[in-house]
Amino acid sequence: MVYGISMGISTIVGSVTPMIINRSFPTGFSAAMFVTGLVLTVLGVIIVTIAGVRRDGGIKGSISGVLLAILSGLGSGAMNVGFAHSESMTGQFALLGYSQAAASSARWMPVLVGGCLAGIVWCAIELLAKGDQKTLIAKGSGTRTLKLFGTSIVWYAALLLYGLSVDMLGDIGKSAGWILFNALALIISVMWGLKTGEWKNSPKGLLYIGCAVLITAWIFISII
Repeated sequence: MVYGISMGISTIVGSVTPMIINRSFPTGFSAAMFVTGLVLTVLGVIIVTIAGVRRDGGIKGSISGVLLAILSGLGSGAMNVGFAHSESMTGQFALLGYSQAAASSARWMPVLVGGCLAGIVWCAIELLAKGDQKTLIAKGSGTRTLKLFGTSIVWYAALLLYGLSVDMLGDIGKSAGWILFNALALIISVMWGLKTGEWKNSPKGLLYIGCAVLITAWIFISII
């Protein structure tokens, strides 16, 4: 449920806000395809979320949890807003002789540093407050840390590739690309859940319908 709320809001905020800021709204046929693709993406996210809620036996939790999920979606969408707003940096780095990949990395730096610092400070406060510093050197912590950094590298590589794709997709890339990026991330997470047995002995029909809707959304977006 949380993932669905967060992904849905992130998709809307991250795709629409850059167009509002840059006043780069698609027109005519492209506008119709974009809106259709966006609506279908959000619909697909909702269907997959409902499938997950049914699998878990209904909605559970609190209002505060829902609010945090909404804030998570807003923050995730804001990442793309920040990246889109740094577009001028690409030209500046190109003039200095840097590659497109290097320019993309530099554009992500200001966006990610704030979240990194906030995470470090919060974790440090929690560890000190609860006296759990010893967990950093507990048995198996080295292996878990390596897995953590490995996952982080894969995650950043995904953002780097997304940044490169934005330039290739043209003016609509910052919005259409973010929709495709989020939709594919959701489908991959669903596939991983199926592989690991997360959906074992649970009805999967609605889940497959949601994924089919997401794939249909890609078709509309890809022909903009």
